[in-house]
Amino acid sequence: MEKIKISFFILLFLLCTKTIAIAQSKSPSILDKHIEWNKIYAENLASLIAKIAVTYRIPMSFEPNKTYMEKSTNAELQAMGKGSHFVIKDGTLKEVLDKLMELYPEYNWRLENNIVHIFPRQDSDPIINELLDIEVEDFSFQESIGRMSVGDSITNISEVKEKLQLLKTIGVHYYDNELSNKGSDSPKTVLHFSKTKVRNILNQIIKESSFKFWTIIVWGDRHFITILSH
Repeated sequence: MEKIKISFFILLFLLCTKTIAIAQSKSPSILDKHIEWNKIYAENLASLIAKIAVTYRIPMSFEPNKTYMEKSTNAELQAMGKGSHFVIKDGTLKEVLDKLMELYPEYNWRLENNIVHIFPRQDSDPIINELLDIEVEDFSFQESIGRMSVGDSITNISEVKEKLQLLKTIGVHYYDNELSNKGSDSPKTVLHFSKTKVRNILNQIIKESSFKFWTIIVWGDRHFITILSH
C-alpha cells in the first residue's frame, strides 16, 4: 500500500511538471509579434529600430559601431535598399530582425530579459562601451519630470559627467517629438538604482517605463548623444 501511495505521488508530480512545461512553452514571445512594414518609415537604422519599438511597444536598444554616423549619411545606403527605402515584408519581429541583419551584416541581435538588443558584430565603439559600463553609485529615475529632462538626468549623473569631462565630450539628450508623443498618458514610473552600470539603467527604463528605446551615438569628436523614445 505504501508503494502504491508513493507511485501515485510521483505520477502526480510528473503530470503537474509536464503541464507547467507545456504551459510555459506556449507562452507568447515578443519575437512572435506581427510587424506591419507599411507602418515603418525611417531614414537610418537607429530611427528604424526606434520606430518599431515605439509603434509596437517593444523594449529595444541599438549600439552603433564606430562607422555608424559616417555610413548612415552615405548615399550608397539608398542604392542598397536601406535608408528610407527598407524593402522588408510583413512578418514576425524575429523575421524582420533576421532580414535587417541581412541588410546590415555588421550587426547582430539578441533577446535578453524581454529586451531586443541590436549591437555590432565587431568594431564596437570604445567610447560608447566605456560610457555604458560606467558604474553608478546611486540614481533615481522619475518619468514624471518630463520627457526632455529624463535624458538629461542620465547625462547629469555625477559619474557620467566626470567621465564625459575626462573624454572632453559633451553630453546631449536628443528629443524626437514624433516618436515621443506616445505613452505620455500612461502611469509615471519611478525607479531607483544603486551600484549598477549605465547600460543596466537604460535597459531597466525601457523595460519598466513608457520609454521603449534607447541608443547612444557619438557625433563628431565631442558630442555624446543619449536618445530615449516613448
